[in-house]
Amino acid sequence: MADSAPGISAAARRQIWLELYEKETPRTVRVLRAYPAGEAEFRPHERSSTALRLAQTFWRENDVMLRMLRGETAPGAKPPETWAGAVGAYERSASDVIDTVRSVPEEKISRKTPFGPPALKMELSVIEVMWLMLLDSIHHRGQLAVYVRMAGGKVPAIYGPSADDAMV
Repeated sequence: MADSAPGISAAARRQIWLELYEKETPRTVRVLRAYPAGEAEFRPHERSSTALRLAQTFWRENDVMLRMLRGETAPGAKPPETWAGAVGAYERSASDVIDTVRSVPEEKISRKTPFGPPALKMELSVIEVMWLMLLDSIHHRGQLAVYVRMAGGKVPAIYGPSADDAMV
C-alpha cells in the first residue's frame, strides 16, 4: 500500500490521530454506559453481533493497537465476558492507548507491519492500522447506538443532541 500521507511527519500523524482518539473515546464510553447491561446478548438479527460482542470489539481494537505499538506478536488476551467487564476493559485500554501513543518513538508508529488475513498479505504502517482501528470503532459505536434504542435504553448525544439527550 502506498504511503497514505506523503510529506506528513510521523510526529504530526501521531498528534492528529491522538487528538481525534481523545475526542472519540468519551463518546464511545457514553454509548457503552447508556446500553442496558442486562441486554448484553441482544442482537437485532441472527447474523448481527450481540451487544456484548460489539463492546468487546472496542477493547479488541485497542488491544491490537497496543500490541503493535509495543512490538508484541503474541495473540491478545481473551475479552471480558460480562458487560461491566467489557466497558471497564475498554476504558482502561483507552487510557493505555493514549499513554502508549504519547510515549512510543516515532519509528514504532511509522514502521510497517503485517495486517489482515494472511491471504491478503498486506503490510501497513502502524499508524495506518491505528486509523483503521479508530474508524472501525466509530462505525461500531454507531451500530451500538442503534442497539441502545432497540434494547430500551436512552441514546446519548454523540456529535449533537439525540432524541433522549438534548445536551442542555
